[in-house]
Amino acid sequence: MSETNEDKTSGDFREMGSRLAQEVISFLKKKMDKASRVGNLKDMKLSFVGHSIGNLIIRAALAGIYTQF
Repeated sequence: MSETNEDKTSGDFREMGSRLAQEVISFLKKKMDKASRVGNLKDMKLSFVGHSIGNLIIRAALAGIYTQF
C-alpha cells in the first residue's frame, strides 16, 4: 500500500505520479534483491487499485516509469 502521497494530495498530478513511480521502483528493487539472494527469482506481478483521483496518479506514475526505461 502506497504511502508516498498520503499527506501531499493537493499538488500537481505529475509530481504525485513521480513520487509514486519512485516508490514503486524502490519496492520492486527490494523485492528483486531479496529474491535473487534467496534464489527464487520468478516472474513478478504488480497490480494497482485506485479510486477516483488515485487512478490519475497511477496513470501519471506508470507514464513516468515507462519513460525511465
